Parts: sequence; C-alpha cells; structure tokens
Amino acid sequence: MPTTEFRHQLHKILGTLADSGGKAVITHRNRTFFLVPEDEPALTERLVPHYTLLVDADELFHAEPPVWEWGEDRNLGPLA
Repeated sequence: MPTTEFRHQLHKILGTLADSGGKAVITHRNRTFFLVPEDEPALTERLVPHYTLLVDADELFHAEPPVWEWGEDRNLGPLA
C-alpha cells in the first residue's frame, strides 16, 4: 500500500497487526517497508530473580538433618 493510504488507515492497520500478527507492506519512493509486530518476550525472560537464600544451595543439599531433642522444661518453658 502507498504511504498515503497507510497514513489514513494507520490505527486500523496497527490494531489488525496487534490482534492477528502478520505484516504490513508499505511502499514509498519505489522502496518497500515492512511493519511487523515485535514478538512478546517469553515468561522466563520477564521473571525477576529473587535471592532469598542466605546460604549456598549446595550447603542445603548436603546438610545433615537436624537432631531434635525434647526437653519438657526447655521446650514448654513456663507452661510446664
């Protein structure tokens, strides 16, 4: 389509491209231009890293399980 028609239908063309994808071909001064919508980034590219562990992950993996000891006075405190 020539640039004059493109200017008159710009919003309609952009809406169609946003909804269904594809590309628009525009000609101006004997040159061809393509208007193509950008791909949406993948979800994993939009994730923000959260560093919440205060220890190295390897330390958690190789750690020994804790030994739990029960003591009435120590564990119940003033309730005993």
